[in-house]
Amino acid sequence: MTYCSSCGGPLADGARFCTACGTPVGAVAGIPPPAASDPLDYTIQGDNLQIARVRLKPGQEVYAEAGKMVYKTANVQWTRA
Repeated sequence: MTYCSSCGGPLADGARFCTACGTPVGAVAGIPPPAASDPLDYTIQGDNLQIARVRLKPGQEVYAEAGKMVYKTANVQWTRA
């Protein structure tokens, strides 16, 4: 059984969030998840071939189709869902 890194509560197998405190599973302790009302900071650049530049805050996630994300900065980690 795994436990929440924030509150220590037990986590169900395959859980994405702690049911006790709402922390995403695998989040770094000490970094609170962003509030649900925090807007995503992004810009769309280009005319014919456009790119979406997304600036993530600690705890935010972006999901993309396989093969559609062209590049990332070194401080961003890939995970498979």
